[in-house]
Amino acid sequence: MSITTHHIEESKDATIKVAGEFNFDLVMDLRESYIEPDLKTWSITVDLTDCTYMDSAALGAMLIMKSHLGKADGEIVIRVTDPYVLKVLETAHFEIKFTIS
Repeated sequence: MSITTHHIEESKDATIKVAGEFNFDLVMDLRESYIEPDLKTWSITVDLTDCTYMDSAALGAMLIMKSHLGKADGEIVIRVTDPYVLKVLETAHFEIKFTIS
């Protein structure tokens, strides 16, 4: 399990990629991925295409990230392919706060 961040300075696009299990162990790594550099004015995509598990700590961390960055509902895109992870996001009604693709 890991979190990596890819920044494109010219377009102010950032992709935060989560691989493996997204649980409490990665919460601080997620925080560090958007705190430095400050991504408040950037377009954010959270790439969960390699994520195989997500728990409530991860859901909470995503909501805290959205709040910290001051993003409006739907402004952060979450990419997901795993049916289990998609079900977790749908059960938590994340489609209200994020754009899920």
